[in-house]
Amino acid sequence: MDEMMNISFHADDDVKVRPAVGEQMLYEWTVEDLKTLCSRIKEASLRFQNALNASYTKTENRLDWEEIAFAGHDSEECRTKWQQVCSNIRTYRTMAEIVEDAEQWLSKGPRSAKVAGKYHPDKPSRPPTIFFKFLMEQLPKVKAKYPELTHRQIVSKIGAMYKTITPKKLNQLKAEFLKEQESYKTRLEEFYQAHPGVKPTKVPASTAPKGTSGLAFFIAEKMQDPMHANSSKEELRAKWLELKDKKKVAYIEMALEAHRKNAGAASFMAKPTKDVLSKEERIIYDRFLGKPEKPPMSGFALFKSIASATKHQNLSVAERNKEITLSWNNLSRPDQNKFNNEVKIFKQQYDRKMAEYLDRLAQREQRITEAASSLHSSDVHGSDPAPISNGSSAPKRVKLEESTKCSSESPKKPHSKSLAVTKPSKKTPKLTALAWYQESQWSEWRELNPGLSDAELRSAIAEDYATLSEKKKQKWARKAEKENERRKQQ
Repeated sequence: MDEMMNISFHADDDVKVRPAVGEQMLYEWTVEDLKTLCSRIKEASLRFQNALNASYTKTENRLDWEEIAFAGHDSEECRTKWQQVCSNIRTYRTMAEIVEDAEQWLSKGPRSAKVAGKYHPDKPSRPPTIFFKFLMEQLPKVKAKYPELTHRQIVSKIGAMYKTITPKKLNQLKAEFLKEQESYKTRLEEFYQAHPGVKPTKVPASTAPKGTSGLAFFIAEKMQDPMHANSSKEELRAKWLELKDKKKVAYIEMALEAHRKNAGAASFMAKPTKDVLSKEERIIYDRFLGKPEKPPMSGFALFKSIASATKHQNLSVAERNKEITLSWNNLSRPDQNKFNNEVKIFKQQYDRKMAEYLDRLAQREQRITEAASSLHSSDVHGSDPAPISNGSSAPKRVKLEESTKCSSESPKKPHSKSLAVTKPSKKTPKLTALAWYQESQWSEWRELNPGLSDAELRSAIAEDYATLSEKKKQKWARKAEKENERRKQQ
């Protein structure tokens, strides 16, 4: 039985974390007493032969705890407190290393510590599961019947036997387990009442709130419509998939607007780790805003996209990739260079379109800010907003460009001078050759190095730029000057 698997039925009880009693108290002892305990254990362990290289478990079993006891603390109490301290230290090392780490940990004044509940002598043990109880019953019998088998083979054989037991026997084992489980819960509750300091406290995990997507707005709106009141979410989801992208954008903008309001109203909330929109909604919205599609990153990728759309449709993905790779390798070098040159042209076009897109996006965000400021200004001075009709089920949204245009063309109020929000025009810094090289190479390097941070990636591209010849650096400098002139004209 001892050589059986080292399985603890209460392994999850020793990882609960509770706050310490106070700054100078830990496990109902003062930190100074715990430091004294560590020093006495170190002195006692160094007396053993080969003490520096002996394992922790062997050294701990050889310690004389009566000799270590001090200041009214008996041997059993000292051993319990030491094991509680060790629950915060990695123990698969020598005793000397562990004692040194324990002293350093105590010197830092820890305000929280693990509850080493399994070392408490009065704590009831968790009952074994149904399978392990069956394993314990059958292990001596199978070992006596098959002495030539190894322990692993015996356990596998008992596992096969467990799968073939009768329902009557299984129900009997289940009933016994439930009875033991109820008894364990009762004894554990009594134990925690007798020892309230050992009871673990669960700390709720702080999770970021998930935003509402465009699909959720669509479903909520349709649920209020009498025609779709009895429709299930799956049916409404199918209707959403059939909806045109232009109509989806209206709901997507509702979701983004709600997310912006919530973020502004509750700035103390944790930042969400996920996008408020789904992947499909984000693609639709980016396409609506005019974001350019990313071109293939290499000549082979371009060749593969063309070949996948025209050939090998009846093959599996693996076979298709294999055939395309063979076809690419059979191409001559000039033919491969044609694809590589096309990719360079596509990349230059993509970089230009992306720069224009980002510029438009910045202007759009500025218009949103100015529109929100204008609405806030009118609310402060008591202007009554136009009533909104809730009669129809379809979302009625005014285009942002039209609304901002109307607000800019409307005559200014006499008192709007003091509340007018004017943004100072930011002078665009001059683009250097290195900066333009980093901006041009960014997307390709990001795809090849997804694990690097932005700072690390920027540094790596700068190092690559440093290895270029002076002729190529001058070429990039001319490109940067042209880009600066183009941006000035905009």
